[in-house]
Amino acid sequence: MMLYKQKRLDGRISAYRAKITYVTGPAKEQLMFAATWFYDLVREVLLPLLALVSIPACIYWALDIFEFNDLYLTTSS
Repeated sequence: MMLYKQKRLDGRISAYRAKITYVTGPAKEQLMFAATWFYDLVREVLLPLLALVSIPACIYWALDIFEFNDLYLTTSS
C-alpha cells in the first residue's frame, strides 16, 4: 500500500489539488475524496476485513493439519 501511495496516489493528489481552484484553506483538503477513494477503501475497509476473515481460516487450516476438522465444525455450528 505504501508503494501504491508513493507511485500513484501522491501524483494524483497533487494534480487534483492543482485542479481545485474554487476552494482554499482546510476545505480544500476535505475535497480529496475523489482522488483517494480507492486507497481509503482498501486501507480502511478491505485490510481490516481480511484480517478478521483470516483468523477463522487460519484456525481451520491448522486443525486440518492434525485432523481436527470435526472439532472445528461441531463447535462453530
